[in-house]
Amino acid sequence: MAGIEEGIGDIACRVIGLLPAVRRSVLRTGGATIDLDGTDVEVYGAKKDGIAYSYKGARAGRPHVATWAEAGVVTAGDLLAGDEDPRPGAGSLIECSVATLRAAGVAVRPKIRGDVGYFAIRV
Repeated sequence: MAGIEEGIGDIACRVIGLLPAVRRSVLRTGGATIDLDGTDVEVYGAKKDGIAYSYKGARAGRPHVATWAEAGVVTAGDLLAGDEDPRPGAGSLIECSVATLRAAGVAVRPKIRGDVGYFAIRV
């Protein structure tokens, strides 16, 4: 998993760099929103690492991502087991996402958006 965060940042910066100059400028100076979301991905096979039974009773992994909403680009992510709570790691996910936005040239303070489950103090 080492280097995945840097890779995500590199990809986000590359995507923004490929956009027309006007669109790049709007994204960098307009409002930026970090959208937090996690989802369960059901998997099959009893011997997979990092997988657990979710509250729905399915063996699952739980990708937890932060997306730059206006650009539609993932800026940070974690992969959790299906029974892991994403809230404790939400603060560090936001920090990584903000660092990626800064590297992509975003000059504004981003807003954070998440569902009602994100009431952790670090968020």
